[in-house]
Amino acid sequence: MIVEIESRICASGLTLDLLVLGHNVDVVVDGLASCNKKEISIALARMQQGGAHISYKRESLTLTCW
Repeated sequence: MIVEIESRICASGLTLDLLVLGHNVDVVVDGLASCNKKEISIALARMQQGGAHISYKRESLTLTCW
């Protein structure tokens, strides 16, 4: 599960690297931030296209409880 401050650089880079290594990656939208709010949607699109599962805090907490 990825929760990161700078979505365009740190979160997307780490996520894409982990996906290339064959890991399943869940990205929590509520845990992302950026100096430029427009970059969050761009980063999310890149991560989702790379194979990451995009979720929200409530959804991820439900998944964790199972």
